[in-house]
Amino acid sequence: MNVKKLWFETLGIIFQPIFRTHRSFLSRFIGLSAKFIYFKYENSNYDPYKNGEAWVLKELYKIGRLKRNLFDVGANNGDWAKMARLICGEDVTIHCFEIIPETFESLQNSLKNLKNIFLNNVGLSDKVEQTIVHFDPSHSGTSTIYNPMFFEKIGNETICKVIEGDDYVKDYKIEAIDYLKIDVEGMENLVLNGFKKCLSNKQIKVIQFEYGMVNIQSKFLLKDFYDFLTNYGYKIGKIYPEMVLFKEYEFYDENFIGPNYLAVHSECEDIFLKFGN
Repeated sequence: MNVKKLWFETLGIIFQPIFRTHRSFLSRFIGLSAKFIYFKYENSNYDPYKNGEAWVLKELYKIGRLKRNLFDVGANNGDWAKMARLICGEDVTIHCFEIIPETFESLQNSLKNLKNIFLNNVGLSDKVEQTIVHFDPSHSGTSTIYNPMFFEKIGNETICKVIEGDDYVKDYKIEAIDYLKIDVEGMENLVLNGFKKCLSNKQIKVIQFEYGMVNIQSKFLLKDFYDFLTNYGYKIGKIYPEMVLFKEYEFYDENFIGPNYLAVHSECEDIFLKFGN
């Protein structure tokens, strides 16, 4: 018998009597503790210096994969851009996109002394239009086009402009994007749809996208990310503190824990070799 299966069946037999009722202190304590441990195991961590985001950039920079253009879509206050600049140096150009005007002012102040950074007070999507965005000035990282999930009152609504990534690439005559980072609270699929030409032309080698609870509202699941990106020749893996676990999609991966996944074009053999996949 499979050792792993036997182990879990044994655990089930041991704990089954305890879990007959959720009202007992012992049952709730064990259940909540197991959930906490599982969330930590699955890297429920939004600190880029601890959750693997910085590690991924460092490893890609070491093998010469970050030389030209990085896109920071959902730049917020500029923390990711500053981290990328610190790792990659001033020769790499960073294109930042922040949709909320108030947050964009903070972004400008945060990055004003850094070279080779283009700041855009616009969002990326699958069409050019004006869209309503919900935002809370005290939680700038939660701005979203969807109804607020985590706060009873998210604060404000504003009408913002969005454009297609393909148009931006064409207008600025950008030949290739070395790294496309997307953190837009549920709009990730719309951003990707706006890059269909670039994806078809293999102009984007590496994509980092966020997946979490907001995908319940966007109704664009992890499986949809897999289906969409594998169609363009990408392999997908979850980012952990010091590894990227590339694997085929399985239904139990749909846990909404997040935070970040990496999509690498299948032609980038040196990247898979570096990450050990």
